[in-house]
Amino acid sequence: VVLPLSGLVVVSDADGTEGMMTVTIEVVRASVTIPQETVEWSNAVLLSGSGTLDSAVSFKAPAAVCQALVDAALIVPATDFSGLAEIIVTATDNEGAQAIITVPIRVNEVNDAPTISTPSAVAVTRGVGGPVNLGTITVFDPEAAAP
Repeated sequence: VVLPLSGLVVVSDADGTEGMMTVTIEVVRASVTIPQETVEWSNAVLLSGSGTLDSAVSFKAPAAVCQALVDAALIVPATDFSGLAEIIVTATDNEGAQAIITVPIRVNEVNDAPTISTPSAVAVTRGVGGPVNLGTITVFDPEAAAP
């Protein structure tokens, strides 16, 4: 499941001065990716994180570029997680004024398929009777293992 931030969060400078801003996108029980192909990266400075599967990423750029990067952000819930995740976006302008918004995201449970693992091979001798040892066969249901 991938959730695009486009349209969920609007970043702007209330003073109307479209100057430089610092934006941090932090996620709880998820990761954030801003694809490297996003053209706006060439007009921004990455301050923290890598931009790929981070728990938080910060960048500095003009307000319009910040908005484009926020719109390009993709949120991926943690593997096998269901429940409440959060996206926290902080925007700070050059004068130090700051706005913070927290967006709760409900991640619904899905039915994961059970798995079966078997030995890679079983050796038998032709012409010799008797029981065949199949080794260990393991059956696992992820939902049955959940607390």
